[in-house]
Amino acid sequence: MNMRFMAYKLQSALSQRGEHYKINKLHSGRHDRMVTKYVVEKAVPGEPRGERVLETYSMAEVVKTLAKIYSG
Repeated sequence: MNMRFMAYKLQSALSQRGEHYKINKLHSGRHDRMVTKYVVEKAVPGEPRGERVLETYSMAEVVKTLAKIYSG
């Protein structure tokens, strides 16, 4: 199972519990090369932007954070 699929499954499991998280994938030029930056936000009703939980360049960190949130 790859990291993106694992993050998707954790995001779906949290959504079924009523906790909605968004994973935004941003591309930015850093050190003269393209890198992918992941931003995890918890959806807050009534606000266009959610509460920022994590900002990282590693999908493994996204999975670890979502797993930690899911386990309580």
